[in-house]
Amino acid sequence: MPTIPCARRNRYKNAAFGSIFAFSREQERQADLLSMAYLKASSYDPRCFADLWGRVMDEADATARGRRQRSTRYDRVAFFATHPATLERATYLRELAIAMDKSGEDGRARLDAAMVAWRPQLLADQIKLNDFEGTDYLLGELAGAQWTADLLFARGELYRSRGNPRDLVSAAGFYRAALEQEPSNADAYRGLGLAQMRSRDPAAADSLRRYLAMKPNAVDSAMISTLIQ
Repeated sequence: MPTIPCARRNRYKNAAFGSIFAFSREQERQADLLSMAYLKASSYDPRCFADLWGRVMDEADATARGRRQRSTRYDRVAFFATHPATLERATYLRELAIAMDKSGEDGRARLDAAMVAWRPQLLADQIKLNDFEGTDYLLGELAGAQWTADLLFARGELYRSRGNPRDLVSAAGFYRAALEQEPSNADAYRGLGLAQMRSRDPAAADSLRRYLAMKPNAVDSAMISTLIQ
């Protein structure tokens, strides 16, 4: 039996793998279309599906700007990609939503209520990603027209973590705005005091004292007390 040259065998393997992943992408495309059919029969606005992919691309663009990188091409897929291109998904989903000519709810209020217990940790983890522009975009999208106390606090933490002189001034403003809405937020006083200290604001000690008074058993109480002294 003749031996197939190595290069030809590799081409056969690549063709086989390519057909597998192309089939997977087609399955995902069909799943998207089926989801739109379910949305049409539901009380939800079908435009939300396309909007989701638009926000994914916008967040990635913000991340790229912050890291001084070239923005991603959203109209192409890698050879082993298991999903359609992001731009393709956003385009055909938006076209379908427009053709449906249907409005509805977005479920935002129920989602926010369900995430109350989890959002502080999720926001803290997001800030640790060292993705300033992407995180700032995400916080703005979550806020919409209404910046809540937890989002203002998270934005203060984000700006303080980058720590440029103007960032520290902005961070202090975000912490103060958070405290106007939620005066019992001890961590906001902590963030405010640390931002003020780095800006050489003499009010820093008072802010940190307020933090310790409200949270005397804080795990960093000894460190904060040392900073005040």
